[in-house]
Amino acid sequence: MSSYLISRNGHYHLRVRTPLDLIGIIPQAEITRSLKTTDLRKTKASVLPYLQGISQTVTLLRSKFITPEQAQESLGRLLGLRLTTLSMYYPFTDGRRLSPVKLMMA
Repeated sequence: MSSYLISRNGHYHLRVRTPLDLIGIIPQAEITRSLKTTDLRKTKASVLPYLQGISQTVTLLRSKFITPEQAQESLGRLLGLRLTTLSMYYPFTDGRRLSPVKLMMA
């Protein structure tokens, strides 16, 4: 079985660790999503859009083509998460002051 797939009570779930450099932007240590299937063949087919979307969002964020807020919205839409504004702050890499961000809450 692939390292990003886990089985809980016979149902498969996607599990992707949050990259260390993005922990302040993505609040969870892991991104998880139930794939709502017990069939490994269907699981492998249904997980591909999630993996592609997560990978694309992380790449765009790292290359600064999108803002952290846009990345959170993208992941929220992809994984079906609600977005909530919390009082967590992250530092800008270009020396600007700290600013509040929207965080995804499951």
